Amino acid sequence: AIFFVSCQDEESTAPKPVNPNAQTVLKSEYRTLLAKYVAESADFNETLKNLSAKALVGAESMQATIKVLQDDITLKQAEVSSLKDSLAETQTKLEDCKEIGTALRAELKGAKSLGAAEYADIFERSGNISHEDAIRLFEVFLEKHPTGSISQKAQSRIYHHKRHMVIAKNRTHARPMRIWQSRFQAARLSSSTQARSALESLIGRKPDSAKRGSSSEFKEVTYFWRDYVSDLAGGYRDLVIETVDDKITKVHSGETLNK
Repeated sequence: AIFFVSCQDEESTAPKPVNPNAQTVLKSEYRTLLAKYVAESADFNETLKNLSAKALVGAESMQATIKVLQDDITLKQAEVSSLKDSLAETQTKLEDCKEIGTALRAELKGAKSLGAAEYADIFERSGNISHEDAIRLFEVFLEKHPTGSISQKAQSRIYHHKRHMVIAKNRTHARPMRIWQSRFQAARLSSSTQARSALESLIGRKPDSAKRGSSSEFKEVTYFWRDYVSDLAGGYRDLVIETVDDKITKVHSGETLNK
């Protein structure tokens, strides 16, 4: 029998030499590493999933906040537009008021000029008529010009004429100082404890004015009857009566001589 031996077959069936430096992993260790890798991959995927969910929630919240801010901006813009319209309307009214004010000032200036001329005419006429007639003229003037500096002048003139009417009336009752003293003595006013009422009863009217003293211990009051004393020089003086605690302490005439 003839046997054929192939060199190729011998090479394929011959065991390969083992590299002594090659690293080998045990199957159990491999499985442990694989399980760890799978677990870490699962944890990573779960973490990634959670982060994605949080990012989505944050994005939605941000979008909602942006929407609220946009709505607020729109509202503020509408308010600003309304304020601009209101400001424009107010400015228009202000301009109208300025024009009206200018016209009123011009009218008032004209009225004052007219009032001043009329007042000057009445003032000049009042010196040649009775006090009663002068008062009536100024009262009519005040009805036409109730306010302003010119009206104050008219009121002052009315007071002036009324005061002179009182003085004129007082002078009809004026007596020499000795006559007044005699009357007071006869009425025993020096012993009266109610001097004011007794004086008013005897003289026939209330005093024109009164002045209180500075004493805090006593009630000092001085009474004045304007032009109630006729003077030998031809003029008139005030009748002056001083009292303390409503008792007469002094009776005399005023220092000023009124013609």
